[in-house]
Amino acid sequence: MSAGEPLHSNGGHPPKRWGFYNPVDIYFGAGCWRDAGRRIGQKKLLLLTTAGMARRGTARRITENWGGAAKFSICDRIGPNPELDSLIALSRELRAAGFEGIVALGGGSVIGTAKT
Repeated sequence: MSAGEPLHSNGGHPPKRWGFYNPVDIYFGAGCWRDAGRRIGQKKLLLLTTAGMARRGTARRITENWGGAAKFSICDRIGPNPELDSLIALSRELRAAGFEGIVALGGGSVIGTAKT
């Protein structure tokens, strides 16, 4: 294949139909987080992020413009490639707070931590 040549996964034929089932609602698009509050309602939520997102004000803007009655706490202690021991300790600490949901703001380390 040369540079600029389109990639065809099926020998140059259009891709076959496919489906995807996920038993949760997925909302996508610029600014969609502003509408999330109406869908979630009044819950105790954890915004999990990095120190950089907090320092730049991104985490605060998300919580202030969420568009709902959720009560947020921000945890900005997620660094790159966290070690398992630190994830276990953080998970125990945060579980005790009784959050009803987690919003992950960041990349792979934040998202992975949110799934812990």
